Amino acid sequence: RPDPPSLAESGAIVRLRLFAVPDHETKAVIEALVRQTHHFYASQYALPPGWSLLDLKASWPVHPELLSRLMENWSSLAGFEGLRGTLHFVATVVHHLREVQDGDPLVQPGSVVLTASPTRTLLDQYLPQEWQVVINSEIEGPRSTAGDLDGGASANPQDGLTQRIARTIFLASAPNPHDHPRSVDRAHLLAGSVPPDGSIDVFDVSLEAFESNARYLRHGGPWYWFETHPADSTGHRKRDRNRHGT
Repeated sequence: RPDPPSLAESGAIVRLRLFAVPDHETKAVIEALVRQTHHFYASQYALPPGWSLLDLKASWPVHPELLSRLMENWSSLAGFEGLRGTLHFVATVVHHLREVQDGDPLVQPGSVVLTASPTRTLLDQYLPQEWQVVINSEIEGPRSTAGDLDGGASANPQDGLTQRIARTIFLASAPNPHDHPRSVDRAHLLAGSVPPDGSIDVFDVSLEAFESNARYLRHGGPWYWFETHPADSTGHRKRDRNRHGT
């Protein structure tokens, strides 16, 4: 059985299958954006280990953090089928972003609108139904914890940083075979949710506020993850802080 493709190889395949081949002028613009984005995360000491300029360039405009979560975490789910499932998932997300005329140059985990109809249908194929409760009450929409912190009904769900943070944690931790929590550390969380022109200070404030108000969120050391049952007490949260996800 052949080895699975590397992150850079997967990114190149996704890019070639889903996006038009850029002309010379567009390639120069992309090259500049890639270097600017890589410098932004590196300068903030938020560059995840193993996350290279080559990976970013190969997968652009899809974020390496999104690809790695799909290829490594989601591929563990029955029926997802590795690269094929990744292509289908990314194509669904990109189609929705084009429909709503999203202007961000980079498709991050935080860009994935979980309540969009095609994406919700896709999630239902792979995840237990309890995750929809977590999405609706905690992660996305004006009545969710994250949506309320982003400004409620008056906020644009595509732009709200708290919702972007929550989506990034969800995509890292939802594929949870054998009930063993998966998690995301701060560096990967920042890289997956903060746009290249974003603010690290606002990220820290948003993450702290979400952690203080979220019921399904767990936090242990630098690690964050969701579970499908709410924390039932302060003691429960304290115990979570002593755990480290994988």
